Amino acid sequence: MSRIRTARAGLSVHAGIPRRMEVREQALRPSIETGHLVTVDPGLGANAGAPCYLQLVQKLLAIRAGLPGSGVFAFTAANPGDGVSFVVKSLARELAAASGEQGAVYTVKESSPASKNWGARLLAGSVDEIRRQFGWVLVDCPSLRESDLALALAPHTDGVVFVVAADRTKRAEIVRAQKSLATSSAALLGFVLNKRTYPVPDFLYHRL
Repeated sequence: MSRIRTARAGLSVHAGIPRRMEVREQALRPSIETGHLVTVDPGLGANAGAPCYLQLVQKLLAIRAGLPGSGVFAFTAANPGDGVSFVVKSLARELAAASGEQGAVYTVKESSPASKNWGARLLAGSVDEIRRQFGWVLVDCPSLRESDLALALAPHTDGVVFVVAADRTKRAEIVRAQKSLATSSAALLGFVLNKRTYPVPDFLYHRL
């Protein structure tokens, strides 16, 4: 499959295990059953090995600066296993260091089909409450193949970032995701290219 070239953010992220994040779990309130919340301390410091996040961090900070309150950004992908959780956890460290604010990562749980509408409403309410407690929130959503919760949540966020798995996500899936997000009134901020293996030295890519 030919390499997918994406517009806007145009970021590449190495697959692997992110540096351990020293985060503490925080119970938001007993009634919330839509996800798992961890707080991210700005004192953790950035990961010097992740310059690929710089452009996206700057973009999120610019959006955050223009908001009256905190910024909430959702992340999703076409398929499970495309690396959304890896990207969100890695990016959270960089964003905390750059912003100097305490933030949060909220991992959305899958709702049962019978309670899909109820789950979407509860999820939106949970995110709205989390927004009031932190400077920024990164929401780790299920893939679009697994669930439409990312689409239901999108109008309640300040933008959506779509994770593309190199040599796995198909162009048709990206186009379909763009249309679905547009229909749900989501602000698509860009794409993150994940799991790029770099079989050729990086400096040679400019000569290919």
